[in-house]
Amino acid sequence: MRKIFWDLDGTILDIRQRLYRLFCELTDTQIGFEKYWQLKEAGYNQAKMLSYIGSTVEKKEFHTIWLANVERMELLHYDTLQPGIKEILADLFSGGSEMYIVTNRQCLENVKKQLCHLGINSFFKNIITTEQKCTKAEAVKQQGINAADGIFIGDSKEDMQAALELNCEAIYLGKRLDVDMPGLKLIGCGERAYGIFKQ
Repeated sequence: MRKIFWDLDGTILDIRQRLYRLFCELTDTQIGFEKYWQLKEAGYNQAKMLSYIGSTVEKKEFHTIWLANVERMELLHYDTLQPGIKEILADLFSGGSEMYIVTNRQCLENVKKQLCHLGINSFFKNIITTEQKCTKAEAVKQQGINAADGIFIGDSKEDMQAALELNCEAIYLGKRLDVDMPGLKLIGCGERAYGIFKQ
């Protein structure tokens, strides 16, 4: 039985509406949805976004407020499942895969409520959260899970780093194949899976 470790936000869930709405709420700006994500995909971090809209809010203060609000249940309701992901999870589950969520979310209970609401909670053996206190690899190790020879699926460099540290293969679903990870070798590229790596 092969273990599969799934990143949540951006990989299983489309979280763009939630992040966009929170940014507009906290900055009292009406930047358009498409423009917001054009800038984000061009590499604008929170500091650059604040500068772009002319905000004088200090970056550290904004980040603290952001973390305190980004997992509010009323905002989580804006998240949607990525197209086709429920069917993929169901197929893997019925095929005997042992699946885990590994996320940087801070509130485990809200994750559980959200996955239940979306009808995918039963597919996962466990939900592992870093609570913004450690790396994803460290969070998995703290659970005593032997991840060797598993697969880590995610959309960020951090997810690929976790795969490397856990001795997993990795499937990268980011927008651009901009992951340069010493120790991980690209072995395939597909329409949706932009990179498949192994050590």
